[in-house]
Amino acid sequence: MNLKNLEIDLFLIRHAQPENPPEHWTSPSSPLSEIGIKQAKFITKELHTQSFSEFIVSPFIRTKQTAAYIYDALDIKPPLSEQEWLAEIDLGDWAGKFKSEIREDPSYPKFFPMNKVGKHEPLVARLLNVHKDFTFPNGESIQLFWERVSSGFLQLVDSKRDGKTHKIALIGHGGSFTIIQSLLLGKSFADKHFPVMAINMGRYAHLRIYQGRVVVLQVNKF
Repeated sequence: MNLKNLEIDLFLIRHAQPENPPEHWTSPSSPLSEIGIKQAKFITKELHTQSFSEFIVSPFIRTKQTAAYIYDALDIKPPLSEQEWLAEIDLGDWAGKFKSEIREDPSYPKFFPMNKVGKHEPLVARLLNVHKDFTFPNGESIQLFWERVSSGFLQLVDSKRDGKTHKIALIGHGGSFTIIQSLLLGKSFADKHFPVMAINMGRYAHLRIYQGRVVVLQVNKF
């Protein structure tokens, strides 16, 4: 990824906690839990003074709800857009199902790295490192997901090579942020070993892209 001629403060804001995250996999329509609502309200106290130049949101319910709390609290409201490329990977038949149901599915592979309660490593990060040719049943493959997110993010970044300083908020998911971080590290889909920094739900990472490099200024502050 070409980082030249870029001056970007990038905020990767992961959605707050959806309903019942330890017991089942969320679907695009999963709303925030009571804890998630508290997280979303709390993060507004951290971000409301930021002067974002752009505010981009995934179309999933949990991201739009998280974004609404933050956006409504901003002192200066930037242009807001909902963009499909930022959405989480399509889990297909497994979306919204309990993890116990998924394990009983005949298509469930033995290698599959089902996360344990309390672990924050994004699912996509684990699949990239373990089995990147996996496709969710009637859902999206890891490769197609990579291509979707990377295409959208690279188009966004290329539009900012104008000599100006930009402060961009992306309200998204663990999976989409895994790919964005990998791109910023210079990774391609063909590479091995995808070390990413996990952004907890209801938290964010603040990165600065300048002089051809990326600096992590803050992650999971509270």
